[in-house]
Amino acid sequence: MKEIIEEAAGVKRAKIEKDESEKKLQDLKNEIEKIDYVEKDLKHRVDYLKIEQEKAKLFREYSKKIDVHKFMVLEYGVNEKTSLKYEYEEKKSGSKGRTGKGEKNFF
Repeated sequence: MKEIIEEAAGVKRAKIEKDESEKKLQDLKNEIEKIDYVEKDLKHRVDYLKIEQEKAKLFREYSKKIDVHKFMVLEYGVNEKTSLKYEYEEKKSGSKGRTGKGEKNFF
């Protein structure tokens, strides 16, 4: 009998709409929680990637410096060998001249 009176008064319909609205509200809250979780996870990933980006920049910078230093060492080695070669050739040509004179004087 109570149901008939409530249905006639529109109370039952209001309760059904209220229950549906509360369910929709709860579903919406669950979706918001999921979105918040995903947002926090993405923020964490972005922060991590920013750190990795800085590391990559430093790596690139240091790699360039190392390459320059390797080139400088290589260039120094080439110059040092060239210098030693010229010194050797000068001594060799100088000693030939001396040896030749010494041999003439000796015999």
